[in-house]
Amino acid sequence: MRPLAIRTTAALMGLLGEGALDFSFGVAEDKEESNGDNEQQSAPKLAWSQLAEITKCLQVRDRLPKTITPDDQEVISKYTAWRWFESLRHPRLAYLAMNPMVSRIIDAMHKHETEPPVIIYSAHDSTLIGLMCGFRLEQPSVWPEYGSYLKLELLEVQTAGKDSAKEHVVRFSLNGNPLRSTWDNDKPPLAEIPLRLLAHKAKTEGSIAAAS
Repeated sequence: MRPLAIRTTAALMGLLGEGALDFSFGVAEDKEESNGDNEQQSAPKLAWSQLAEITKCLQVRDRLPKTITPDDQEVISKYTAWRWFESLRHPRLAYLAMNPMVSRIIDAMHKHETEPPVIIYSAHDSTLIGLMCGFRLEQPSVWPEYGSYLKLELLEVQTAGKDSAKEHVVRFSLNGNPLRSTWDNDKPPLAEIPLRLLAHKAKTEGSIAAAS
């Protein structure tokens, strides 16, 4: 993948501002393994998140350099998404990066009777990936497109059985496509997860992973 990053960076050099090569997103931008080619290792290379963002912006405006094909852009976007998910789906990193926001959202759900019926957070596409990992949701195959939205719905349902009662469950979707909860690897993913269980998992399993 490094040759693609170097080639794409070279094609973009005339469009970049000062200091572009010094910028780092931090997450999913760890050093890649060296292949022993010193010339290639020293070649300028933008961070993968930058490459995905810049090439996507140019593509939607039909301004991609001729040496960068639509297939190149798709490969860059998919690889960048894979790197982010590989990093943030680790329980420790997901908790450390996203727990404050995850906890805030869960707390608002617990206070649904006094909170507004709809709460909207404006965030970056990378934040959506972080939240999907923080809530242990299924991984989409591609980086979230511009205008993507992660929707969390709080529903009141009637439990089954002799001691049936009302409880609240949470349902997730990305751009209208359902995402199931995967907190328990030894059990099937949940299309809807009880709020009390979600809160417990986020507080206990997340914090244990972060402390280990």
